[in-house]
Amino acid sequence: MDCEQIQDIDVFSSIKNTGNKLIAIARDANIEIEKPIALKSDISWRFKNSKTLAHMEENLFKYPYEVYSKNTDDIKVISAANLYNEVENTAEYIVNFCRGKKIRYKNMAVVMRNLDDYEKLIRIIFPQYNIPFFIDKKRAVTEHPLTLLVLSTLQILIKNFSYESVFRYLKTGLLFRTYNSVLSPQDIDMLENYVLANGIRGSKWFQKEPWDYRIEYSIEASEPGKEELEIINRINDIRLAVIEPIIIFKEKVKSSKKARDLCQYLYEFLCDIKVPERIEELGAKYKEQNELEIAEEYKQIWDMIIDILDQIVEVSGDEKLKLEEFYDTLDLGFSEHSMGLIPHAIDEVLIGSIDRWRSHEIDILFILGANDGILPAVSKDEGMLSDKDRNALRELGLELAPDTKTQAFDEQFLLYSALTKAGGSLIISYPLGDSEGKGLRPSTIISKLKRIFPKMERLSTVIDAEKGLNNITSAIPTFNMLISALRNLAEDQSIDSDLWRNVYLWFMKRPEWKYRLSHIAEGLFYTNEEEPLGEGKFITGNRHYTSVSKLERYKSCPFSYFVQYGLKAKERRIMSMEAPDIGSFLHLVIDLFSKYLLKENIKWSDVEEDWSNKKIDQLVEEIVESSSGLPLKRTNRYAYLKERLKRVVKRSIWLIVEQAKRSNFEPIIYEGQFGGEGLPAMKLILPDGGEIVLTGRIDRIDLYKENGKNYVRIIDYKSGSKSFRLSDLYYGLQLQLILYLSTIWEKGIEGIADKVLPAGFFYFKLDEPLIRTKGKNEDMDIEKEIMREMKMKGLILADADIIRQMDKSIEGHSLILPARINNDGTLGKGSSAATIKQFEMLKSYAKNILYDISKEIYKGNISISPYKKNKSTPCSHCPYSSICRFEPNIAGNKYRFLKELNNEKAWELLQKETEGLGGEAID
Repeated sequence: MDCEQIQDIDVFSSIKNTGNKLIAIARDANIEIEKPIALKSDISWRFKNSKTLAHMEENLFKYPYEVYSKNTDDIKVISAANLYNEVENTAEYIVNFCRGKKIRYKNMAVVMRNLDDYEKLIRIIFPQYNIPFFIDKKRAVTEHPLTLLVLSTLQILIKNFSYESVFRYLKTGLLFRTYNSVLSPQDIDMLENYVLANGIRGSKWFQKEPWDYRIEYSIEASEPGKEELEIINRINDIRLAVIEPIIIFKEKVKSSKKARDLCQYLYEFLCDIKVPERIEELGAKYKEQNELEIAEEYKQIWDMIIDILDQIVEVSGDEKLKLEEFYDTLDLGFSEHSMGLIPHAIDEVLIGSIDRWRSHEIDILFILGANDGILPAVSKDEGMLSDKDRNALRELGLELAPDTKTQAFDEQFLLYSALTKAGGSLIISYPLGDSEGKGLRPSTIISKLKRIFPKMERLSTVIDAEKGLNNITSAIPTFNMLISALRNLAEDQSIDSDLWRNVYLWFMKRPEWKYRLSHIAEGLFYTNEEEPLGEGKFITGNRHYTSVSKLERYKSCPFSYFVQYGLKAKERRIMSMEAPDIGSFLHLVIDLFSKYLLKENIKWSDVEEDWSNKKIDQLVEEIVESSSGLPLKRTNRYAYLKERLKRVVKRSIWLIVEQAKRSNFEPIIYEGQFGGEGLPAMKLILPDGGEIVLTGRIDRIDLYKENGKNYVRIIDYKSGSKSFRLSDLYYGLQLQLILYLSTIWEKGIEGIADKVLPAGFFYFKLDEPLIRTKGKNEDMDIEKEIMREMKMKGLILADADIIRQMDKSIEGHSLILPARINNDGTLGKGSSAATIKQFEMLKSYAKNILYDISKEIYKGNISISPYKKNKSTPCSHCPYSSICRFEPNIAGNKYRFLKELNNEKAWELLQKETEGLGGEAID
């Protein structure tokens, strides 16, 4: 028998090449080859029930082809909106074939060229339709929990108990109920939160002493309470349960580095943590849930791990391996393995990829993803060798991988094999868009079939989107369609009301669906709104303590206030120095420095720079040593941050010194506590007679005495940018400083001054600014530029004499105040100033808006209504967005739009608002 001459354009060239090779091998071995038998018949046995499919098989790659002019239902082409819609439509067809035409699941198959794109959707959708299926695919083992457990165990030792390796090990789900102490997922979460909050890693995991790190940290030292101590003790118990077997494994690994011993120690470790028992338990659990594939996966992977360990012992038994090399060997072994499972039931729909799919003869075949460039696949990469190189080497007798041309015809053969597999019906579908909404074109095979079968049935799930009786299959998808129908009904769209009324009644008669349907039906009219809690529900008792800053938060967004201060929700703490921590740290250093001056009776104006710098260094080091909650001595990065914070404090304190030298105002109180010693608290009387007591803390209070009058200014230190805006005060977003000043103004300072007058309130930014210069500008006074950059911002009394007492060196624009004095001694335009009458107006307005806020809190108003001013909104830095789920396009969610006001307009509105206000309910 001679070898057959093969044309390059032959679809069956790869099969014929294989036949020629077999003939050549047989001839070389002197094996007799019988004459070929030609199986000729009008219609292949496979297509005995479908002349349409027989015609397709004969003409698909034939030229010229013969047009099939008769009607046919055996071949359908369906276009779908997207991949999800395509899979869902396929599931409906399968159920209808099974239900209407009595076709078994095993006689149906679903194939596609790109299985990875469809696998997850099939695993989600097919169970909803109660379709048993088997996906014919090799499964990688590298991401399986069992292999991750093995690899992360070694990673713990290699990376010295890094956070990632430890919790990858703990979160495999294979460790609960495996130690002397019973662990739960909640225990692991508690341990993780504690480790993150305290930056625990390395040797701290296996130190002998119990962990005594705090759960609730503040920069100022405080003793832990009973509840906190109990939690810390529980965390230590969890740590010991987790770490004990790892420590034993660690000590064994130290004793020997031979591959044989490492494999033995790893196996013993897995037995110590009871992995074999856990696998049996999971296997039984998944079998009981009819998840046979998952149960088989665990068994196969365990056997594979043991097999790989045996191979390492056999190949490198007495060879010494570093732990990293042992890890790499196992990782390589896992990556080279894949699982091939067999169907666990007889009657299942077979799902596979066209290039791997091998099946018995079937009745119904679904081909998904028939898009251009995918079916058939396009090979554009020639590889290291070009097609020309491959042809030249082939002529020299060297056999290489196929070139792109051969690959293209191999794709045609795969397509031929798939299309001709079914004996009853062929249903080809393709999505019009991908998961990102990008448009997709149908495959060239679709247009070819349309030419051969002009009367072929062509359907679209987009055009024929209305669901009818044929779409009602299993409970879950029908339930989903019912919800969609109800939504359309709510939007006044036409539906088959009789059909869906019967479906609705069917679900309502079944207890397992009734509650679910009622609950979801309510969602059709869902608005993301929070109903008021009711009067007195949020504020309980006759006296409620709060602060002005909390009420400002309420004014920004009531729901955010409720979550933070009502539910007391907290973000997970991670060991770091964030903006609030840095701000608290800087405040503490300046407070300790200020109180030291007060104690030693040292005036700010007498402070020398070298002395203050040394004192600041001392205070910072003492704070760092006494507060274990700060990470400032953990790493080089934080050591640098500590030095940077020292420079900020030094610059800020030296600027305070310079301001003191220019001012006749003397600091009298540092970190003053309203409601504490010397400073009164403000009380708000609620409608039911209860009280809201406003407490708070101000960083500094300065006093100036002149002709029997006491002028007070208050200063708030800020580590971030904070500007005073009169419009923000009008909207209730900046009430703190005016209310503190008003309280002192009305009630005085016990033991210091019974009556005072307001001189102003200011924000002082703690910073070390960078000054930009143009070239070598030798005339620029850098210190003055720094003072100008760090000028206090706020509102000052419109009295030129008082302003000069705050800045004795003022000439024109002040370097330290938001004020300007003209040459004639009058207050200059652009000064942020207010008259006594205007301060009275602000005091009255702020107190009444505070009372209004308190009444809303008393009523239980927790509406989701953040403000928006220009592009600014509290949502941009709110940690509770995942709770409120505020979306402007959802019914009930709207911003409170606030218009930016200039000072002139703000004063005008404040004037109107304060006319007639009494404030009798405020003490």
